[in-house]
Amino acid sequence: MIKSIIKFSQLTDRLDAEYYKPEILRLKLKLDSLNSKQLSEFVIYNSRGIQPIYHPKSEFRVLTSQYITKAGIDDTALPSITQSNYKQSVDSKLIVGDILIYTTGANVGNVGIWQNDNIKAMASNHVNILRTKGIDPYYLQSFLASIIGQLQFRRATSGAAQAELYPDDIAKIVVPIVPEAEQKRVGDLVKKAYSKHKFAEQKYCEAQELLNNYLQIDDQKFELRKTFSVPFSQLEDRLDGEYYQIKALKYRDLLIKTGCSISTLGQIAEQVRYGSSEKVIYRDKGVPFLRVTDIDKVYTINPKNCKYISEAKATELQSYKTDYGDLLVSRTGTLGSIVFIDRELTGSIFGSYFIQVVPVKDKGILPQFVSIFLNSDIGRLQTQNLGSGGIQTNLTIGMIRELIFPNIEISKQQEICNIYNEARTLQKESKQLLEKAKSDVEDIIEKGGEKNAPK
Repeated sequence: MIKSIIKFSQLTDRLDAEYYKPEILRLKLKLDSLNSKQLSEFVIYNSRGIQPIYHPKSEFRVLTSQYITKAGIDDTALPSITQSNYKQSVDSKLIVGDILIYTTGANVGNVGIWQNDNIKAMASNHVNILRTKGIDPYYLQSFLASIIGQLQFRRATSGAAQAELYPDDIAKIVVPIVPEAEQKRVGDLVKKAYSKHKFAEQKYCEAQELLNNYLQIDDQKFELRKTFSVPFSQLEDRLDGEYYQIKALKYRDLLIKTGCSISTLGQIAEQVRYGSSEKVIYRDKGVPFLRVTDIDKVYTINPKNCKYISEAKATELQSYKTDYGDLLVSRTGTLGSIVFIDRELTGSIFGSYFIQVVPVKDKGILPQFVSIFLNSDIGRLQTQNLGSGGIQTNLTIGMIRELIFPNIEISKQQEICNIYNEARTLQKESKQLLEKAKSDVEDIIEKGGEKNAPK
């Protein structure tokens, strides 16, 4: 049992034990020993965004909390809002350097910095906008994302049934003031990380464009139409319009017209099976346990962001172990996302919301190419077709076996894979730089604390 004994004089208006946990009290002593200030002394603007009014097609966007991840901000597919909604609040319009904080729910405290001046975007009412002066915003973002910043967020939100950060809570966050040169050094790491992240996105798009060029397919042929008709004779047991709208695109016919032969996952699969449904206890270290919620936006999983299980449990579940070249297909959540198992993920255990496809070796098909195609806009039409019309649809092994892909020359497959892997490498380097920025902040504070600690 963990005990934390405090004096009556140390009590505030908070009586929940979480607020007085030992690591949080040690943090407070550390910050008290430094030259620190509350964020309120640097704030120009500190407020939540607006309630979004969505619009299917608009140049105006909204950053909702789900797009603020531990890796930063994902601005590639922000939902659209009405023009009047965008003009509703001048202060909620995002500008480069705005620090954005996830304020409600399980991921409260996730923080990023807005980098894109080419998008007309606002923050939603579950995102806090922080504009500051007199402090490097990139250093500040790294501090807030560090262990010390996150512990303060935890302290601010503890004791409530629903974790929630308010602007007043954020204003009270204590920030160690370090020399400008140190702030700039950390800030430059963050800027370099975001630059690599953008370059990774460009490379990923380049791989997709090369795929389309080789297939000679125009994306416009796959645009969903507002109106269409289906003969009565073609009606099935589905009555939802989206099902027939996607079906009307006839993606199979378009692929055949490219001159490529078509294969199904079932034809190249040595084995197809569901993941483990057994309950597991997560640990800080061990064997990665892969879940659909771990999939990132380039359809891979970073082992460092995974949950872990013990070596003993992994041995018990070894029939659900991944091997290099396997494909994992998500059968719920982001339906039909395909994860290619690379060297880093080899030996992981996968959960029940995945279906594992073990490809037959030396079939003239690169499993990674198959994953890239099925994750493309064209490839995903198949899973959208299967998943439409239901609140929650699970893909089955039978459905997975029927997913189709084109057989193109192995050299072209490899070229697409090479560009995609460049994107993944850049993304990994970006995350490493962000981690280094956070750890550098923690080191600066630790050394400063030792130097300034009371004798």
